[in-house]
Order: sequence, then C-alpha cells, then structure tokens
Amino acid sequence: MAADGDIVVAQVEENEVTLKQLFREAGRVRLQPANKAYKPMYYPAVNVQGVLVGVLRRVH
Repeated sequence: MAADGDIVVAQVEENEVTLKQLFREAGRVRLQPANKAYKPMYYPAVNVQGVLVGVLRRVH
C-alpha cells in the first residue's frame, strides 16, 4: 500500500494514469506534480497501480 508522500502510478480514469506524489486528505486524494508550474490534481479516489522505488539515469 502506498503511503502519503510516495510517488505513485495512479489510475485516475478508466484509460488514464499519471505519475504523481500521493497525499490523502479529508474526503479526497491530492496528486501533486513534481513540477511546481503545474497545479495539483484532486480526486475522490484513485486506483494506485504501483509505487516508484527508484530512478535510473544514463548520463553521457
């Protein structure tokens, strides 16, 4: 199960998923983007498909 603050793959609609930081609030879920230029997304509930555990980057 994902904890508040985890970065998750969240299914927000039948055919739509997003990678955002998860926060459970009173009666809703807030999905917070890493990019401060974007506003958070609010939903009554989401289906968490997975939790990000690491990032691999290749630098040339």
